[in-house]
Amino acid sequence: MPQIIDWLNENEHRAYPLLDEVGKAVTSATPAWSRNLPDDFLIDLQLRAPFQLSEPVYLKNITVGVSGDVTVVFGTLAVNITSFTIPSTAAYPKYVRNSDGCLAVFGLGVRSFLLPALTSPAPPTLVPLVANIPVEPATCVEFCSAWLGVQSIKTSPQKDWVSSPSPHLIDSLSQTSLVGDVKFLEGYNFRLLVSNNLIDLEIGASYGLRMSCGSSFIDPAYLDCDSLVFSINGVPPDTNGDFNLIQGTNVVITPGNSLTTNFEDSQQEIANNHSLFVGLTFDATDICAPVNITPSI
Repeated sequence: MPQIIDWLNENEHRAYPLLDEVGKAVTSATPAWSRNLPDDFLIDLQLRAPFQLSEPVYLKNITVGVSGDVTVVFGTLAVNITSFTIPSTAAYPKYVRNSDGCLAVFGLGVRSFLLPALTSPAPPTLVPLVANIPVEPATCVEFCSAWLGVQSIKTSPQKDWVSSPSPHLIDSLSQTSLVGDVKFLEGYNFRLLVSNNLIDLEIGASYGLRMSCGSSFIDPAYLDCDSLVFSINGVPPDTNGDFNLIQGTNVVITPGNSLTTNFEDSQQEIANNHSLFVGLTFDATDICAPVNITPSI
């Protein structure tokens, strides 16, 4: 007596994984043939559908080959999900696992189904026998969209790889997707941490690469420093990355984009949002005023 686990043994005596209380006739119009599918024909099933399941899934048809092998097709009425082939020499229970992740377990009912009944001939060969028997919904899972994981990556704006470690911008309208092995690199004020299948992307001050005046995306007119300002006299910015400069007596701080038209000096400064002008408002009399000495008695 064949030894199988209790789960499969129980399924030999009930409809599962097919739906109960539905017809299980398998028919052929040409040549005319009909027979009910035995309960121990299919004793377990797990389907992974590569699309969203909005319709019922069926055991659609069965084809018997000339050599006695059997092919069983599953899917919706419109689209096939997968097919399983049981060789004529199979021992039962027969596990058939496909590369698409689908699994079916067939029982001795496959062999008895192929034997001709006393009142009917053997099933025709090479002719798909129509079944359309609905399967238990619990045996079907959707394996599409997010379940497939990351298949390609797009960036906006797009970036391309050049000979140096620094990426440069390319046409933002490009629809090129990165597939295969994709290398993630830290950027300016941007770092990443990779652990197994997790990628942590972080943005913050002083993260990743440090900007320098040699950065290619900075206008050459502003390349007048060795590095960006991260502190002033050892004082760092606040939590928002801002410095608060307070002018004192006879000192004025003027943003570069709000200079008065009569401002003149010997330098060729460029007025912009990222420059400050610090000036003094002393009068000559404030500096060179005579010292009044109180006469002695």
